[in-house]
Amino acid sequence: MIHDLLILPHASHASIARGLAEVVRAPGDVLALVIPVGHAGATVVAFTDRDGHPVDLDLDAIARHMSVGGHAVGVAHGDVDAPDRRWNSYDGGEPGASFGPADEPWLPGDEDGFPDLDGPRVREADGIPEGHVRFRTCHDLGMTQTFSCRFGPVRQAIERVVAGEDLGQEAFMMVLDGKPLSHPVRAPWPAARPS
Repeated sequence: MIHDLLILPHASHASIARGLAEVVRAPGDVLALVIPVGHAGATVVAFTDRDGHPVDLDLDAIARHMSVGGHAVGVAHGDVDAPDRRWNSYDGGEPGASFGPADEPWLPGDEDGFPDLDGPRVREADGIPEGHVRFRTCHDLGMTQTFSCRFGPVRQAIERVVAGEDLGQEAFMMVLDGKPLSHPVRAPWPAARPS
């Protein structure tokens, strides 16, 4: 599964790819997989090599660049249960809110493990009493603040695309043999799925 994601306001895939071309650099090949998430009013970008394996890029630098001009942009680092998970947002080229596990709210859980919405909220940073369940992840907190939507639709879109479903996603070759392409080229999504 792809764990680090760039999340942008909804825009045409070609426009997003042109903006990314100004800043995406890597020693090997880089594909930008652009996935619309209509329910969130957002577009998710995952960066992979030709075989669909995630590539390591400085997504925060890319997000800062893509936010210039007054566009709120988010970066979801790590899976929802990864110990180093975090959300960073950028707006107008400047850092915005940042959330990590210590910011996540927890609520008392009922006998089925569902949160009691009327119960007292605690943050992980304050210590979690026994019987409490996580109410929101740091990714949820960031998405809610940046896009007014929880992270679930983003996670589901990635899972569906990785499973081979067509959600209207497009892939663009951004870097070929270590050379950035000034005009990204549409490329087929690889037969090998990311793992």
